[in-house]
Amino acid sequence: MLIEAPGLSVLRASSIYESPAWGYSSDNDYLNAVIEVSWQGPPLELANLCYRIEAAGGRHERGPAKPGGYHDRPIDLDLLWLDGITCETERLVLPHPRAHLRSFVLIPWAELNDTIVLNGSRIEDWLDFLPIEDVAELRKVEDVRLDDLLVKP
Repeated sequence: MLIEAPGLSVLRASSIYESPAWGYSSDNDYLNAVIEVSWQGPPLELANLCYRIEAAGGRHERGPAKPGGYHDRPIDLDLLWLDGITCETERLVLPHPRAHLRSFVLIPWAELNDTIVLNGSRIEDWLDFLPIEDVAELRKVEDVRLDDLLVKP
């Protein structure tokens, strides 16, 4: 759906990583990846596109964590960073306020560009602050790359 979106071009994608749930306990693991896109529109329009894709994928709630914290969901698309743009609204915060805390975000992001400055430090520097157990729990899915799944029209 991203590939078909007007004004958006998918440029490249990281490897896919499997990880346990973050911020809550779950029997389910997650698949994580980072993609780089070129976007010709306002940030909130891109966020709304992501929300529509999530809804099509079976996610029907959005917003702050429910009472009790995070919970399982079938799909979760997050905008991490837009070059030169900061935003803080009820619907969108850029850069993503917790990206620098999450191995399942930083490690695939570093594959694409580890020199982006996020919250005052480069992605590669944030990697040094990750708890070793978070990094150890992340497993690269070796036989599939997201690039392989992106069918371009």
